[in-house]
Amino acid sequence: KLNRKDYIIANNYQLILLLLTLGKALELLVAKRIVYLVEEYNLLSKIYFSARK
Repeated sequence: KLNRKDYIIANNYQLILLLLTLGKALELLVAKRIVYLVEEYNLLSKIYFSARK
């Protein structure tokens, strides 16, 4: 942005990095939950054995 005086200052990027980190953590939690539910309720067919742990 034009109003920023210095792009080297780390504080300018802290919020963006925090959002990226939280997004990755949330993505991991959702993925683990989906895998758990798929395995718990046997939603994945037996022919998809390569997708299982």
